[in-house]
Amino acid sequence: MRLNRGAVLMLIAVVAGACADDSPPAATGPDVAVRFARPAGGACSASLGRSISDQQKGLFERTTLKAAQNLWGVVTAACAGNLAQAKEAMLTYVQFTIDQEAGGTTLTPSGFASPAAGTVSHWNSVFAYVDYPAPGLPATVLESTGAAKVIPATATTAEVSIAQKAALKYSPQSTADPIGHLFSIYPLPDNCLTGTNLEQTGKCFEFSASPAVSPGFDVQVGICQPLDEALHGNMPALAHLVSGKTEITEPTPSAYPSLSFCNGTSTTGSMGDGLGGAARRLASLVKSAFTVRRAYAAHGGLGGISGGGLSPFGGVDLLVFSADFSSTAGLPPEAPNVGTWLKAEATPPGSILVQASLGTLTNSPVVLSQGGGNCSTCGGLDLWGGLNSSSASIVASDGLYRVEWSSLQDGPTLKGAPFVLRSSTGAEIARLVYSSQSGQDLLTYNGNIPAGGWIRHAAQRFTILVNLNTRTTSLSIGGQPVAGAQDQPFVSASALDLASVRAEFTGIDSGIMGWDDISVQRLADN
Repeated sequence: MRLNRGAVLMLIAVVAGACADDSPPAATGPDVAVRFARPAGGACSASLGRSISDQQKGLFERTTLKAAQNLWGVVTAACAGNLAQAKEAMLTYVQFTIDQEAGGTTLTPSGFASPAAGTVSHWNSVFAYVDYPAPGLPATVLESTGAAKVIPATATTAEVSIAQKAALKYSPQSTADPIGHLFSIYPLPDNCLTGTNLEQTGKCFEFSASPAVSPGFDVQVGICQPLDEALHGNMPALAHLVSGKTEITEPTPSAYPSLSFCNGTSTTGSMGDGLGGAARRLASLVKSAFTVRRAYAAHGGLGGISGGGLSPFGGVDLLVFSADFSSTAGLPPEAPNVGTWLKAEATPPGSILVQASLGTLTNSPVVLSQGGGNCSTCGGLDLWGGLNSSSASIVASDGLYRVEWSSLQDGPTLKGAPFVLRSSTGAEIARLVYSSQSGQDLLTYNGNIPAGGWIRHAAQRFTILVNLNTRTTSLSIGGQPVAGAQDQPFVSASALDLASVRAEFTGIDSGIMGWDDISVQRLADN
């Protein structure tokens, strides 16, 4: 596996149905105490209406105030008799406040740090007036690094975007979700995905909808992320924090947003930008190539008082181990592309050396040679690959992982050559063994499951899917699932995570084994 390291920018895209997370929203600015305060009153409340009127006078003056009062009058007129109509009218009013803030006509109310802070706090009141949960959004949604836009129920398809950073697309014409929403995007601190062993790349963003999008209804979300060469960027994808665990997205064949949007060459500007000129003030990012992923679930975040917490999205590198042995023939293998060698030892005359080719492995495999022929007490030969981790204390303890490699046996006979997956404590997860028994060249899985045979000099491609949620593994050879080797329990019940992939040729004649293109990759959680 020769990995492309040339890309410095990636595009991550998702198609998502709404879900929720119960983590509390993080404090993000000086307006935190105000924006999470519960508005007084309730649906169509006269006292809340008076409070809203007072807030308008702090936000607007002269003709702008009159326009705001006229729009809000539609809401109050409909509220008592037709709450659904009042809700849509409220959203029309919210879009008006977005446009005024973007146009620079909004005032800074007393007690607030900025017009944006006063506006988002005002939304908490107007949403409560029509019996919707308060959005509880930070002021950053109305700053140059964020975006907010109302997509009404009468729209066909509309988009919200932060130019060259992130975007979402929503098509409300559906019986599953026949109402309008306030959509917003705003940045979160880097490395926002806690508890993951995956390297995080680029910026994190929150995508939210107020009110929440109906479960099962799709919202398309995309993030443009600059990649750091040091973080590999070989298997980029979108990740989502749910109940303290990082869920991974699944690939999509189409790019969203467009390449021109992310590299700044779009002739139409930012797509459906709800911030007017604010988003256009952003500087261009570096132009480059893109890789696409899709999420299976997104957060239609309510935030604040009654809708649960917010849930971040961010880019991650799914590749946690990769070795392709490109060092000079005759030398020991260099460090893996991703991950580390935990152990690389061979008892003489055994050796672990890169070779130009071996059998049908022609792309510089590592050759593991026991070297002593048939022997009663063979020396040890171990090459252990350790998974990369974003933190020494975090291991791969949940989710689905795919472990792959190519290997062949070049000796005429052998007693056994096991490839083993182990946990951080050394507990055994799965084992594939080459052996020669009674004149037959056999492969066995997890001790006693027949997995077919092998042919001398001929490489085979092995795949083991490790499900850390169900603690099971499944073996495929050449892309074909092996009958009887699917959904097998971990060899050791004490194995709780995945930490290493190993060639463990110890104390037995293992012949001459070629090994190449080893990788371990996190997969989507669907």
